[in-house]
Amino acid sequence: MRSVHSKKPTVIIPPYLAEPTLPATILLQAGNRSLTVQAKLDNDSVDEKPSNCLQLTPYAARELAIPAYSYRILSYDDNCLRIGPIIGILAAGKPGDAAASEKAGRLYKQLIMQGWAKGIFVYCFLPQNISWSRGLIQGQTCTPNGKWMKGQFPIPDVVYNRILYRSTENQKMVQKMLEEFDEHPGIYLFNRRFLNKWEVAQVLEQNSCTSHWIPETTPFSITNLKTMLQRHQELFLKPCHNSKGQGIYKIERTGDKGFRYGRTEWKGKYWIYVPNYNQLTMRLKQSLDHPRHYIIQQGIDLARLQGRVFDLRAQAQKNRQGEWVLTGVGVRIAARNRFVTHVPNGGSRADFQKVIKEVFDSSQIQNSIEQELHRICTVAPVVLEQELKIPLGILSLDIGVDSSARLWILEINSKPARFDEADIRQRHMQLLLDYFIYAAEHNSKGR
Repeated sequence: MRSVHSKKPTVIIPPYLAEPTLPATILLQAGNRSLTVQAKLDNDSVDEKPSNCLQLTPYAARELAIPAYSYRILSYDDNCLRIGPIIGILAAGKPGDAAASEKAGRLYKQLIMQGWAKGIFVYCFLPQNISWSRGLIQGQTCTPNGKWMKGQFPIPDVVYNRILYRSTENQKMVQKMLEEFDEHPGIYLFNRRFLNKWEVAQVLEQNSCTSHWIPETTPFSITNLKTMLQRHQELFLKPCHNSKGQGIYKIERTGDKGFRYGRTEWKGKYWIYVPNYNQLTMRLKQSLDHPRHYIIQQGIDLARLQGRVFDLRAQAQKNRQGEWVLTGVGVRIAARNRFVTHVPNGGSRADFQKVIKEVFDSSQIQNSIEQELHRICTVAPVVLEQELKIPLGILSLDIGVDSSARLWILEINSKPARFDEADIRQRHMQLLLDYFIYAAEHNSKGR
């Protein structure tokens, strides 16, 4: 913790924090920075409702390396007052990109602005911009009136990993930085890494609380493929490390003992027919990049909307109490004659309530789907976090609904894509800011 020794500026303490004998000086903390200040009781607001914020003077703000503004009081004990929390959003594009995309920038700006309203300081930074020796990070934030600004900011209380590409996250420099965050006693890092489809399936399939939501899944091998084709009419081959539906194959048995298969990215000619199993395996060996990096997953007879398959795109987050809740859910509908629903592959968005009511005309079934959706989003993340031993705060879940209204977890992602539904996006930000406070207050590593 860096302590600044100089003349002691005055800070105004809200009445509800004042002890019978107010100490002459207190230690003011923001992130990894601290400053000894003179404490003065705010006598002007004794009869008013107590505030949980502290107004920082320009001098104190400069010494603490944060803008002068009104900050939330996180804790006050032993003559030490902590404000914030200070939040660092670890944002990086593909290797070689200088910064996050324009769309991501707009999203971060909204988050930063809503953070100001709660007395939380949020800034974005790139992996290469940390100076551990100085205890500062070169980052970007917005002023409370919405103007982007660069600056040197404190090491944060909480780091949210929003690196969106595995190739970036796997760089040695980035991995070293994440390890340093893990080891730093004052930093709470969450959503530390991407999830692997096989580890997710394994963990959830082996737990009695979640196994009934998981399609049969196994690592790819010729032996496993043969066994799975004997059990199921259709299968999916999915790369363990890809997202957005990239590289997925669908295999179907045809009535004449043959097979047909297609791949997400194929345009025009969607299917290749083969007369027997040997021909199928030969073709797949030629087509699959790194077969050992694939899983085989049971195909689900998904419900259809006007002849097109759809799935649910749900988001789960931790709230102010650190409990998992459903943020919101949208529907993604596959393009005609396509088997993946992702928008980059021709899919389209739709309203959850409208689609469920159109597909299932029973209100009892509709209510059952909604209740099961809440159960999935509050149970599955807990199991994942416990078994994988990764601090998580937000997940997106692709959930299939089959023709009998049963729900299946098709995929879980620790780096959720942006929701275009405005109500879900707003709830997402509010929950995220609430969780930042919870994470800072409950960091068991301490400072």
